[in-house]
Amino acid sequence: MVQVHDADGHQKKNLTMPAGVVVGEIRAELSEDGQLPSGIVRVREDINRFNQAASEISSVSLMGWRSENNDMNKRMAELRSSASEPATSMTLRGIPAHP
Repeated sequence: MVQVHDADGHQKKNLTMPAGVVVGEIRAELSEDGQLPSGIVRVREDINRFNQAASEISSVSLMGWRSENNDMNKRMAELRSSASEPATSMTLRGIPAHP
């Protein structure tokens, strides 16, 4: 087991790891015995603000791509289901195109 002490030799009850590039600030609360790892009572991690913004941006573009992909799959299904028709016409962004 490991005990954590500050520079003055006092046993620490709260540990803090500053925010980095990937994770936010992490705070751990230790029990009275201060032993690691068994003495960890609670751990809290703050949201990394930089990663949160990047994640929100990527999720917005992902949702847009999924919507466009869903529309394309519906159009492709309509084309496959119309095999009995002699000619197939397609609509691209609302503009009809005939072969």
